[in-house]
Amino acid sequence: MSPEDITAPRNTVQISIQYYRQGRFEASRVALEPLLARYPQDAYLFNIHCALCLQLKDYPAAVTAGQRALELRPDYLEAMGNLASAYYELSDFTAAKNTAKALLALDPADLTGLVLATECALLGEDLNAAEWWVSDLIRRHPSNGMSWYLNAKLQRQKGHLAQALQACQRSLSLDASRESVVILYVSLLLESEQYDEAEVGLQHAMRAWPNSRGAIHLKAQLLLAQGMPEQAADVYERLLAGNFEESVALNLANVYRQLGHYDEAKTILYRVLDQNAVNARAILVLSQMPLDPKQLPSLVTMAESVLMHEQLNLSDQAHVAFALGALYARQEDYKQSFQAYKRANAIRAKQHPYDEVADKRLLSEIIKTYRVLESYSLPPIHCSITPVFIVGLPRSGSTLLEHKLLEHEGVASLGESEFLNRELGIWLREFDGSAKCMEALRDVFKRYVKILESRGAMNSVVIDKLLLNYRWVGVISLLLPSAKFIWLDKKPIAACWSLYKQQFAGYEFSYQFDTLVSHYARYNAYKTYWQGELLDKIAFVSYEEWMSAPANISASIYRFLALTPSRDAFAGVKKGILIDTLSSSQVREPISSRFVDEWQHYQNELKPLENSLESALGSNFGFGYGE
Repeated sequence: MSPEDITAPRNTVQISIQYYRQGRFEASRVALEPLLARYPQDAYLFNIHCALCLQLKDYPAAVTAGQRALELRPDYLEAMGNLASAYYELSDFTAAKNTAKALLALDPADLTGLVLATECALLGEDLNAAEWWVSDLIRRHPSNGMSWYLNAKLQRQKGHLAQALQACQRSLSLDASRESVVILYVSLLLESEQYDEAEVGLQHAMRAWPNSRGAIHLKAQLLLAQGMPEQAADVYERLLAGNFEESVALNLANVYRQLGHYDEAKTILYRVLDQNAVNARAILVLSQMPLDPKQLPSLVTMAESVLMHEQLNLSDQAHVAFALGALYARQEDYKQSFQAYKRANAIRAKQHPYDEVADKRLLSEIIKTYRVLESYSLPPIHCSITPVFIVGLPRSGSTLLEHKLLEHEGVASLGESEFLNRELGIWLREFDGSAKCMEALRDVFKRYVKILESRGAMNSVVIDKLLLNYRWVGVISLLLPSAKFIWLDKKPIAACWSLYKQQFAGYEFSYQFDTLVSHYARYNAYKTYWQGELLDKIAFVSYEEWMSAPANISASIYRFLALTPSRDAFAGVKKGILIDTLSSSQVREPISSRFVDEWQHYQNELKPLENSLESALGSNFGFGYGE
């Protein structure tokens, strides 16, 4: 804070500044307040007051002080930065963005302005704007850790985990003392399933910042990843006891939902909504749980009101629209339900445009690469356990199958591990057929086997339930010859409807009927190809047949895996077992066929989809495995 145009005596201002520099912010404010009353035309004093209020987290007072400083000196850059920061902390992102832009119009290189403009773009999910601001930050401030930290946040939001980790490492190399950067780094390690490294990073964070709520939050996430949900819930409970934060409450409610403790989850979610009636995620999670029919009308009214809220960003609009689709369906108002789902998908399509050219190219490139790999006769990777991959499309019984298999001793699960899909995707982009490339592929599988064996140390079978691994069944079978695959399937119209009415990451094609049909046709042809190539390694299971005859189909699955049949093929999953998918409540019910033809409630609305599927797949499209 450079003293310019000071009208108050320098020595009295310096006392307040000295306290500020010592971190004695309350003492600094006490020293400053008499001067503010005595010299109401001093912009410099009001800027100091704004900075002090930011440190004291008195954000409304910071806004008032910052506004006064700019009234007195409209071109006061430091006051603009402080005021923009105050708006940001108050979640007034429009005002923060506009103030930051006004600051950058006067000084395009101002670090505070660039940082806040980027943060606002990221929060508003304007990734094009965020990319522009991040590029400008790195160009103007390449040696500042914040530039790379914001690049890491941007890459994470784009789904580029490897690039996000690299940017975060660069930020840490420039400044390892910033708590937010360390927390982001550990969070990225968790997301990329580098659990040992994440634990080391988390221990460092908790030593450096023992009271860091961010670090404690990550501790709960690590416990969840390690299969200890009850301990994770305890951590979240302790966090909430100190301060009821919406983000922590939502995470705890999700854990309770996944454990089947629905009453506890609903209590927390309604408390969140009491505090913030427009919390879209709370409404979405409520819509995914069993609800008392008496609660439905008020929840629908609330969701309808929230959807009209002008401050709602696109993601939250999609969350609420998907929630309304589910809630209307429970009221058997299927026309309104469909319109809500249609609105949600239109938003998602706008947010995440589908690259059909890249999608077409991916599957054909994988098959070509598989044929090249076959000719190389690569030595397989030794694995002491049997990996079982459950693959296919969502909502085809994968969660139920996983938990039925987990009833057997000697069976463990990685859950929906992104490791292979992510690492093989990176490897494929760099594939050139060289010896170095082949060794890189073996290295991917060596790392994957370590993950398998760490989770399955006392087990003979480990399940990987990431459904998108259907892309890689050929490559996996070459490098892990002991692997077995269970490919779950539904009638095409039912499969497509399941995709359309839920928001699944990585399924951008599902937001519009035309792209849904074209992708499904390619998927179907891809499945048929591997059916011919790897028939002895893949068990194809029809969801409809399994739900109609659970004992027979279950027995055939167990024979394929050389496991003893389950004692009760009809039983659902017990309460208290963590299920971290959208099927959490459905799979706890006894197995039956009542969900099989759910799409028929929307028969009129789905007629265009039905006709397009029939045209794309042939007259037998409704019966599953189009030739």
